[in-house]
Amino acid sequence: MHPIKPNLFSKIDPFILVDIGAAMGINKQWDRPDLNVVTIGFEPNVEEFRKLEQTQKREWVNAGLAGQTGRRTLYLTKGFTNTSLLKPNFAKLEEVDFGDGHQITSELSIPCLTLQEALEGRSNRPDFIKVDTQGTELEILKGGEALLENEVVGVEVEVEFFPIYEKQPLFAEVDLYMRERGFDLFDLGNFLYLKSRGHHNTGGPKGKIISCDAVYFKSMEKILSLPSGQRLRKIRALLTAYYVYGYSDFGLAALDKLENLLELDERAAWRDIFASQAASLSKFRKIPGGSIASRALRKLSRLLQPVRSALWVAGLGNQDW
Repeated sequence: MHPIKPNLFSKIDPFILVDIGAAMGINKQWDRPDLNVVTIGFEPNVEEFRKLEQTQKREWVNAGLAGQTGRRTLYLTKGFTNTSLLKPNFAKLEEVDFGDGHQITSELSIPCLTLQEALEGRSNRPDFIKVDTQGTELEILKGGEALLENEVVGVEVEVEFFPIYEKQPLFAEVDLYMRERGFDLFDLGNFLYLKSRGHHNTGGPKGKIISCDAVYFKSMEKILSLPSGQRLRKIRALLTAYYVYGYSDFGLAALDKLENLLELDERAAWRDIFASQAASLSKFRKIPGGSIASRALRKLSRLLQPVRSALWVAGLGNQDW
């Protein structure tokens, strides 16, 4: 991690991250000393909630979020990360080598709120939403539609291409919903591929694509159309999100459009941040033949992947390159 000089993040409003499905705590890209991030996290599973440490900048709430207010059944599963408000789709799970992690161990009736209700009246307003709730991501986002339209600058959402849970929406529906609300798809990562059940050691390392994470950012045009009272804060929030995911090129391009909206000193500080990041991310590619070498190394890495039932490939953004 490269140092930031000056540390602009300590001088602007905290970045408010809403983490829905917060088991295991905050994701590593947000857990960095150079950032000023305040997290509001929601985790419905009491056992996992109790493992989360409350701090001045991390508030964890034991609550379920859904598309509507009311009681829902929470299906607790053998693999705790598979717990969901939707019942596992056992007929489809029989097709792939997913093991028995979706086996239901117990069922709980829990009260659920919409995202809009859960954040109502809070002084900390959301800048970014991360949602990983095993199939209910779209209904949760729909339960906070006004927040997406008027406040949120980015979303990281788990999406599926294979119906792991009954009646869950797949990637195409999530993507259409986000694009209709002015969000651009920037990346897909953390791909999960599964082999056909009973054939986990057959063929190459990949199986059928099952799920991945998607990251969306609101377009600068949409942010510039926000009311003047919140426009500056959301511009800074978008620039912060670009930095977190390593999009220094889009950060610098955005600054080119903001000459009349940011003071000269602040623009210079942001340019320093993104230029430093770009230099850090580009070091290997500046080696003669580096681009060819990097492609060769990635190909070699794929060839060396063991053949097994599951394969996870690549994180989001440019920070892993």
